[in-house]
Amino acid sequence: ETGKIQMPQTDAIMHYLSLQHGYLPIDPELLFKVTFLTNTIKDLYEGFVEYFYGWLKEDKKKEVEEVYFGKKVPLFFGILESRLKENISPVFFVGNQYTMADFYMLGAAKWLIVNPATASKYEKALS
Repeated sequence: ETGKIQMPQTDAIMHYLSLQHGYLPIDPELLFKVTFLTNTIKDLYEGFVEYFYGWLKEDKKKEVEEVYFGKKVPLFFGILESRLKENISPVFFVGNQYTMADFYMLGAAKWLIVNPATASKYEKALS
């Protein structure tokens, strides 16, 4: 709560804080890159949540595991890695300073690291 408005939604809060503190670029091309990356990271995270917190039956969980860990996670990490390589700085996803995309990745990486199944499979990518 800012004193003016109550902010109950995570993405809206992230946008608000990113705009307020300079983590969301105003340049259209850079903004596209940040938005693309945050959406990609959210897709990765949503699959993680479905698998670990979706209360799936074992047969469905096995199917989700094959698709998520076998196809989607490598695809997502490939996209993220290519963006890092294309960027002017190998430390940040877009530009040469923190953006909202970096904060989204930190949040997703936390969930991936704390889970042994993903931490062991993607240790190199997460480091």
